Amino acid sequence: MVDRDWADFYRWTLGREPRPLFERVMAHAGTPGQAVEVGFGDGTETLALLDLGWRVLAIDPAPAAADVLLPRVPPDALPRLTIVTAPAQVATLPPLDLFYSGFSLPFLPPAEFDVFWAGLRAALRPGATIVVNLFGPKDSWAPDEAMSFVDRDRIEGLIDGLELLVLDEVERDGEAFSGAKHWHVFDIVARRPTVAPEP
Repeated sequence: MVDRDWADFYRWTLGREPRPLFERVMAHAGTPGQAVEVGFGDGTETLALLDLGWRVLAIDPAPAAADVLLPRVPPDALPRLTIVTAPAQVATLPPLDLFYSGFSLPFLPPAEFDVFWAGLRAALRPGATIVVNLFGPKDSWAPDEAMSFVDRDRIEGLIDGLELLVLDEVERDGEAFSGAKHWHVFDIVARRPTVAPEP
């Protein structure tokens, strides 16, 4: 079973740099608009988005996440930040220009992942970008039926109709907060076209 003591995990990761996939995308991001981050955790990427001028809806089910984030938000950025302490699948997404979730969506149960993803697709404005890390079937945690895992065929279905910008598959042995594990991760960046494709 995966360790889900999120308060301790957020304290463990506090002070890290933004994740590489996030930085890779933000280096070429356009005009700041409405961003949504699911599983904002220690707040690293949320703070980076605020620093770049984005409006951010930050969603995390753990109250500890807000406790860790809020004291670090510059006062002039507070009006651009909305925090929702709730599971992602029950949160209402606004029309958005950027969606980011680093290693969080796999913790949604499969049926709830599907519902959330459908809502996310509906919330994308033309030109909006999705940036996510999803877990593959060779991940150590794959036997956990309460989590969601994808393969390449499933990813093709998830991003059908979107422009695929990045699809990197990584397998490695490493560490997690709960101990040693085998990571099987898909780094995905996809964008809604600004013009609808012809039928």
